[in-house]
Amino acid sequence: MRIVVDCRPLTSRPTGVAQYLMAAINVWSDINSSFEFILLAHKPLHPDVIGALKTSKNITYVICPAPIFKLNGLLWFIFWFPFMAIRWRGDCIWGPCGMLPPFYSKKLIGLLTVNDLVFRAMPSSMSARTRFAYGLLSGNSIKRADLIWAISNFTANQIDQYYPKRRTNHIVVGCGLNPLRAGYKNSESTLLEIKQLFKVTDRTLLFVGTLEPRKNLQFLLSLMKNLSIDGYKLLIVGCSGWGKSNVESIINDPIFPKKSVIFCDFVSDDTLQALYETVPFFISTSLMEGFGLPQLEAMAVGCPVIAAANSAVTEVVGAGGVLVEGWDVDLWCQKIRNAHKDREILSASAKVQAKKFSIDDACSEISEILNLRLLKTDK
Repeated sequence: MRIVVDCRPLTSRPTGVAQYLMAAINVWSDINSSFEFILLAHKPLHPDVIGALKTSKNITYVICPAPIFKLNGLLWFIFWFPFMAIRWRGDCIWGPCGMLPPFYSKKLIGLLTVNDLVFRAMPSSMSARTRFAYGLLSGNSIKRADLIWAISNFTANQIDQYYPKRRTNHIVVGCGLNPLRAGYKNSESTLLEIKQLFKVTDRTLLFVGTLEPRKNLQFLLSLMKNLSIDGYKLLIVGCSGWGKSNVESIINDPIFPKKSVIFCDFVSDDTLQALYETVPFFISTSLMEGFGLPQLEAMAVGCPVIAAANSAVTEVVGAGGVLVEGWDVDLWCQKIRNAHKDREILSASAKVQAKKFSIDDACSEISEILNLRLLKTDK
């Protein structure tokens, strides 16, 4: 079985989709050594990806820019990727970004990963360009995919809700951590260095994510007016995304406690891992998540999560943290203060909860389905 993969996410700084994709490739290529994975992209791997993606005889990375639109990833994906899938004699074409090319050979099995359905459930939270691309390609991809891989039960249920009529009714569900990152522990000296660099205290709350409206950063910042009185600090890790989140207007308010919030843009995976091990809590006020990979990464090293009780976050966090209903500021502040008192208990629960998630079963199930499809084709 030769699987041709759209690897555009691996050419830029690795965020959610890229982290999922690297975990899937690393695990799947190990489980099925007879499978070949042809990773295609229009430009080289990002340096931060190289150390997190395993090297193996059954993994081949190919840079294949199109003759005309060399730098436009979407046009490359639509027009050049399906052509290259045939050139590399693929049996299966895999779209890990939630979309398959509009036109590809019927001889190829179409495998589609659905990370979330934000473009349907919360279209206004996306940039016009991204909303247009996903609205045009993703819905149609879900309808005609031969096999769908949803990264959470929540996302699988949304697929059934929004796309009840589609080629396949079977959805494989599963997501987990990259084995090259999971379980890694930093030295005490490294943790001390990170703690000093980011001014981490026993009352530091860590937020990780792209700064976009869906992350509801405006509400998170509003909590700091109350929490800063008790010495809480907020460390925000994430690159600017799209849309207006009113962050500047909040920060520039004369009564806002600016010294209680630290923005540090993007950090490397190594630094982020050390932060998970250093800070007492991870916090998320997101309006919707297709899974919640940063939450899982934090819990895996015993960093409890405080998050909004919605979407896939509820199934990921579970008992590994504190889930808060609604958007009452006083309730959130009280939950955070109570969590601080129970930190040791929550830390132990976080590790237990994180162990419930693995990408292995999903990879094994998809392998069985693809092998059956290949046998039928050979006959």
